[in-house]
Amino acid sequence: MLSEISDILGEFRKCFSRTASFNYFVLIVFGLIVRYDFHGVTSFIRCLGVWPDYYESVLALFRSNSFRLENINRCWIHIVKKYACFPTINGCWLFVGDGVKVPKEGRRMPGAKELHQESENSSKPNRFLGHHFGVIGIIAGNARKMLCIPLMAEVQEGVKELRPLQGKTPPVVDGKEKVTVVTLMALLGCKAALYLNHPSMLILDAGYVSGEIFKMAMQFCKSGKYLGIITRGKKTFVGFEERHVNNKKKSGFIFRRSIKLFDLFVTRAKDFTTVTLPMYGKDTTVSYLCVDLYWKEFGEKIRFVLVRFSNKDILLMCSNLTWLPVDIITAYSYRFKIEVSFKNLKHQIGSFCYRFWTSAMPKLKKHYVPSIVSLPTKSKARIVQAFTAMEIFVNLSCIALGLLQIMALAKPAAVWSQYSGWLRTVRSDIPSEETVRRTVQHSFFFEFESFRETLVGMS
Repeated sequence: MLSEISDILGEFRKCFSRTASFNYFVLIVFGLIVRYDFHGVTSFIRCLGVWPDYYESVLALFRSNSFRLENINRCWIHIVKKYACFPTINGCWLFVGDGVKVPKEGRRMPGAKELHQESENSSKPNRFLGHHFGVIGIIAGNARKMLCIPLMAEVQEGVKELRPLQGKTPPVVDGKEKVTVVTLMALLGCKAALYLNHPSMLILDAGYVSGEIFKMAMQFCKSGKYLGIITRGKKTFVGFEERHVNNKKKSGFIFRRSIKLFDLFVTRAKDFTTVTLPMYGKDTTVSYLCVDLYWKEFGEKIRFVLVRFSNKDILLMCSNLTWLPVDIITAYSYRFKIEVSFKNLKHQIGSFCYRFWTSAMPKLKKHYVPSIVSLPTKSKARIVQAFTAMEIFVNLSCIALGLLQIMALAKPAAVWSQYSGWLRTVRSDIPSEETVRRTVQHSFFFEFESFRETLVGMS
């Protein structure tokens, strides 16, 4: 188990200009897997038995110039493509995108702002100070178990001033730069599809439904690659049967014969088709109706699929008019897998337990995010370093979780043979991420001689 993880980590060597930086990278990723507490960088020093004098050097990696996060992301996607098996629908691999909001109390953390969150959990406040990360993952696995392997993550709120300082390309919609949560998620999906170099479908929740994301996907397809969009529509959406050219209008089109889509659940109830599909781990009876209509925000036709199951009515939207409704429903049913990955990132890896800040950042106030435009150049550089360090920490955490998922899918027999714990209920012969993590922890702490011969041990 340790040797397989070491072999995968060794493929990142080309991303680093210095050997010392690569060694610290290996220690951090492995430390994210085996540590028993989430108390920042000090937990890596404790769990790996590193000499305390190296603490500052390990911490300095997150602000180092010896590597670029973009290169690590590209290398990680190629590794996932090499070691994982992806289910396909109509020849497309399935990306899943979503956001996660992380409360932070630090008043000098770059990118932090007041966030709003709707949750049924009474322990979560409606408003809090923190970071909003957008994450792109890919569905991997087989008929026995599906997982969402996280590929890339970045902060997507409060970054309008920070992104140019990082050298990141702004999203472009209709020839104009537009930096929003929706456009940044679309840009992240386009980047993942470009690195993966395979036809893909990006699955998103209703929070990202916008004409902008469909336009950016269509613009990306003009480059010779393919990225489709499947998302969930809202109850107020309206489709149009006709579109006519009108050069006097700003959009260039006028739309006629409107249809309130949710009204079709009543007016065309007899036209619904009932099928049984494997969804959420069991066979589910679903009724659906498919209509192709123009959507005013996009300006083009969208395939709308009205779905009724378990006394719930939902509206799905797909940019590809050739996909069958059952394929769209099946693809969207995988969206919740990223929520499972978020849970593992939080509770198994401790991905969001970072504490990067800088005194160069003006102190944040409850309802006010200070501008950094007028700050001196050196202060801006320090702020960007701290902000990038947060994104590096979360992306290395995604790699750590992805390694556990790859081991679970590729080496299930080896995991179970080395697992020394007890499980009351074994739901699948594919082990969970927690089971793999505990197996690696046991191998590290109780089979140290074999660990010393691995890349991590030599680092």
